[in-house]
Amino acid sequence: MSTRHIALAGVLTASAIVAGARPAAAQTCWDFATLDQTHHYRIGELFRAPTATIEMKTYLWNGNEITSPAAVAYATQTAIAGGPAPEFRLYVINADIVPDTPVATLSYQFGLFANGGSGVAHANLGVNGELVEVTTGMASLNGVELGDPAIGIARVTVNMLTQPGVSPEKGTVQLEAISGLIEKVSIGGVQKFIDYVCFP
Repeated sequence: MSTRHIALAGVLTASAIVAGARPAAAQTCWDFATLDQTHHYRIGELFRAPTATIEMKTYLWNGNEITSPAAVAYATQTAIAGGPAPEFRLYVINADIVPDTPVATLSYQFGLFANGGSGVAHANLGVNGELVEVTTGMASLNGVELGDPAIGIARVTVNMLTQPGVSPEKGTVQLEAISGLIEKVSIGGVQKFIDYVCFP
């Protein structure tokens, strides 16, 4: 796994702010409603989504892999990411999403809280084994290209629904393959909520 540390100034253009972004109708979207609502997933556990396998992996924080027993992910009856409940809460853990068939695009809605102590909205995002650590909020990922040239590279588009610095910041992330295909996507945050994971 290769890693990159993204610490860009949270610059956001007006074109990156949209209201009420919804997934494209031609895509298959999963809203976590069929996930076991009572189970807390720890590092190493996996489950099946309708057309993908999702495995819990270690989180990258300050260049170090976090293996804390407090790392957890679970379905919760909240609507932080903008969709209706339930949604999926990630706490210092990454969800590795592996579609049954490699895809050209993948998107998801997010709600990301700033860390209470530092005020930083910290997150991880990975494509095809390349993982980046974000220290200035999700907007700093807009336009970044991630992936493995031997498998596929994807361009990241972040559409923010809130202004930078707001907690929780909300929006959508879209990954579009610019070479090859997307075989795996890693999503995580210190306190991140995701919903409507969509791909063909």
